[in-house]
Amino acid sequence: MKLKELVVGKTIESVDYLDHAFVGIGFTDGSYLRIDQRSQSGSLHVNCLLGTETVVRLAEPDDADEL
Repeated sequence: MKLKELVVGKTIESVDYLDHAFVGIGFTDGSYLRIDQRSQSGSLHVNCLLGTETVVRLAEPDDADEL
Protein backbone atom coordinates (compact mmCIF):
# COMPACT_ATOMS: atom_id res chain seq x y z
CA MET A 1 0.00 0.00 0.00
CA LYS A 2 1.31 3.47 -0.84
CA LEU A 3 2.03 5.90 1.99
CA LYS A 4 -0.47 8.46 0.67
CA GLU A 5 -3.20 5.78 0.79
CA LEU A 6 -2.39 5.15 4.45
CA VAL A 7 -2.30 8.73 5.77
CA VAL A 8 -3.68 11.41 3.40
CA GLY A 9 -6.77 13.06 4.86
CA LYS A 10 -6.10 12.03 8.45
CA THR A 11 -5.72 14.51 11.32
CA ILE A 12 -2.41 14.45 13.20
CA GLU A 13 -2.75 14.18 16.97
CA SER A 14 0.85 13.64 18.10
CA VAL A 15 4.41 13.55 16.80
CA ASP A 16 7.29 11.68 18.44
CA TYR A 17 10.95 12.21 17.59
CA LEU A 18 13.51 9.97 19.25
CA ASP A 19 17.21 10.53 18.64
CA HIS A 20 18.08 10.62 14.93
CA ALA A 21 16.59 7.30 13.90
CA PHE A 22 12.85 7.38 14.64
CA VAL A 23 9.85 9.60 13.90
CA GLY A 24 6.32 8.59 14.89
CA ILE A 25 3.08 10.34 13.94
CA GLY A 26 -0.19 9.55 15.73
CA PHE A 27 -3.57 10.29 14.15
CA THR A 28 -6.94 11.00 15.77
CA ASP A 29 -8.42 7.73 14.41
CA GLY A 30 -5.86 5.71 16.40
CA SER A 31 -3.54 5.05 13.45
CA TYR A 32 0.20 5.43 13.99
CA LEU A 33 2.86 6.02 11.34
CA ARG A 34 6.41 5.03 12.24
CA ILE A 35 9.46 5.99 10.20
CA ASP A 36 12.79 4.41 11.12
CA GLN A 37 16.21 5.00 9.63
CA ARG A 38 17.47 1.44 9.59
CA SER A 39 21.07 1.94 8.50
CA GLN A 40 23.74 4.59 8.27
CA SER A 41 23.24 4.63 4.50
CA GLY A 42 20.00 6.52 5.21
CA SER A 43 17.54 3.85 4.09
CA LEU A 44 14.10 4.29 5.65
CA HIS A 45 11.60 1.75 6.95
CA VAL A 46 8.05 3.13 6.93
CA ASN A 47 5.14 1.28 8.48
CA CYS A 48 1.68 2.16 9.70
CA LEU A 49 -0.57 0.61 12.34
CA LEU A 50 -4.14 1.38 11.32
CA GLY A 51 -6.56 2.16 14.13
CA THR A 52 -7.42 -0.89 16.20
CA GLU A 53 -5.86 -3.36 13.74
CA THR A 54 -2.91 -5.40 14.97
CA VAL A 55 -1.42 -5.71 11.48
CA VAL A 56 1.42 -3.32 10.64
CA ARG A 57 1.36 -2.29 7.00
CA LEU A 58 4.64 -1.51 5.28
CA ALA A 59 4.37 1.52 3.02
CA GLU A 60 5.58 0.87 -0.53
CA PRO A 61 7.85 3.46 -2.20
CA ASP A 62 6.22 5.52 -4.95
CA ASP A 63 8.96 4.37 -7.32
CA ALA A 64 8.67 0.66 -6.40
CA ASP A 65 7.94 -0.24 -10.01
CA GLU A 66 11.26 1.30 -11.10
CA LEU A 67 13.40 -0.68 -8.61
